[in-house]
Amino acid sequence: MSRFSLQAGEALQFARIEAQLLQSNYVDSGHLLLGLLRQDTTNPAVPLFFAQGVSLARARSALGEMDERAETLARFTPGARQAIHLAADLAQKRQEPIEASDCLRALLLLPENQAIWVLHHLGVNLEELYAQMHHAFPSEDASATSPPARIDFQAHQRDKFTQRARRALSRAEEEAWIFEQSIDIEHLLLGLLYDNEGVAFCILKELRVDLDAIDRTFAQLFSQREGGSLLLTQRGKHSIELAVKEAVHFGHRYLGTEHLLLGILHLFAEEHAGGGLFSGLVRKRATGDPAASLLASQGLSLKQARRQLSALLATGMNDDATI
Repeated sequence: MSRFSLQAGEALQFARIEAQLLQSNYVDSGHLLLGLLRQDTTNPAVPLFFAQGVSLARARSALGEMDERAETLARFTPGARQAIHLAADLAQKRQEPIEASDCLRALLLLPENQAIWVLHHLGVNLEELYAQMHHAFPSEDASATSPPARIDFQAHQRDKFTQRARRALSRAEEEAWIFEQSIDIEHLLLGLLYDNEGVAFCILKELRVDLDAIDRTFAQLFSQREGGSLLLTQRGKHSIELAVKEAVHFGHRYLGTEHLLLGILHLFAEEHAGGGLFSGLVRKRATGDPAASLLASQGLSLKQARRQLSALLATGMNDDATI
């Protein structure tokens, strides 16, 4: 706790208490938000939330309505740890301890975390709130002057992540956390391999993809990479945006592991400027993309994966029905 100010350390303790009150066996970013809101008389950033109509009672009620219990016994979820690491980065730029305001800003910067969903549920204008936070607590970091672009919330009302997809994303975060790296498409793809009943896993098995080879190759790749910010890379974000498009393409009102897989393959196809991974394979090998090279060497393409998904859907299988 030495890196944290007394106020920030108190907020983390409050977050644990809030998790216990909600009978959660984990601490997510939503609980961290509640812990920060409990500091209504000591945290100078809290009045900005109150001005938007966000009270501790309302936020606690909104979080309690979200039936998204994480299947983990970890004290802090990857999402909560991610927020704390980002808060540490913000504080490090000032060469000062982590303040509670750093934690609040981190929650607003991270896209699609549980705290963001609570605030959105309460009708908060996130961009306006962040602008007020930046004005009250200015940062010298130019990259932190405005929140990153987020996937449209209305789109998420149609294309919600299934439980399996959320678990896959959590495993991807854990893989990145182990190596202290940014979350890239290789982490996302590896996250899809942990659920052998998910549709993405079934697609890869039906196409006879060597999953052990993927695991071995990526483990070696991660060990050679430099550390990162534990945030989603631009390629990772774009692959999820493409996953949403794939869900729309199939007329689905949910976002499952199958769409996450197609989003990754769609990204590779875009980077190859062609329909399949074999097109441009030599160019990708020359630019050092081991993930694309590995999948292409096994003959996996976006077109094949789409065709296999269609076949599985014809049998009635989908992530929305296999949770």
